Amino acid sequence: HKPWNIHPDRDILLTYFGSARKGRKSVLDGIYRALSKPRDFKILADKTIKYPFVSPDKKTRDNEDNTRWAGEGHMKDRASSAFMIEAWELYVNSIFSWQPEGDTPTRRAFYDSWMFGCIPVISSSVAKVYKELYKGLAFQDIPLEECVVVVDDAIHDDGEKLIKYVAAITHEEVETKRRNMRELAPIMQWGW
Repeated sequence: HKPWNIHPDRDILLTYFGSARKGRKSVLDGIYRALSKPRDFKILADKTIKYPFVSPDKKTRDNEDNTRWAGEGHMKDRASSAFMIEAWELYVNSIFSWQPEGDTPTRRAFYDSWMFGCIPVISSSVAKVYKELYKGLAFQDIPLEECVVVVDDAIHDDGEKLIKYVAAITHEEVETKRRNMRELAPIMQWGW
C-alpha cells in the first residue's frame, strides 16, 4: 500500500508539526489571533473541515527556545515511533501543512506531509531550493507550484494572512495538487 493513495475525509485545514524557533512563534500567534476573531473568511477546500488549524501542543508556541519534544534525548525522542505516528496522523487528517525552513531550507516534514497527501505550504524563497532537487529534474514535467502551495514570503511569515490564503484555495485546486503529488510521490521520499 502506498501512503500517498490514502483518501480520508480530512477535517483539518492547516497543520504545523514543529518548533516555535526562528520566528515561527509570531506566525503561529498570528494564526491563533485570526481564528480568535469572528471569521471573515470562508474555507473553500472541503466541506468536511471541522478544525481550521491544529498544532499538537500550545507549549510549542509558548517557548521559542524549546519544543515540546526537546531536552535530554532530543534527537532520539524525535525519531520515536510515537513522535512519527503523531506527525503522520496529522498529515493524513489535514489538507495543508505549513512548512517553514528547518535547520536548513528544507525539512523532513515536507516529505512526510507529501507522502500522506497533505499539501505543503512553503515560501517562495524556499521554493527555489526545492526546485533544484535532483539537479532540477524532480519538477521538470510537473512544476513545483502545481504540487504544493507556494506563497510570497510576506504571506508565509504572517499567520493571519497565511490562514486566510489557504482557506481561499478551492476544492478543485486541492484535488489537482494532490493528483500531481501522487504522480511524483515515488521520488519524493525522505532519504531516497
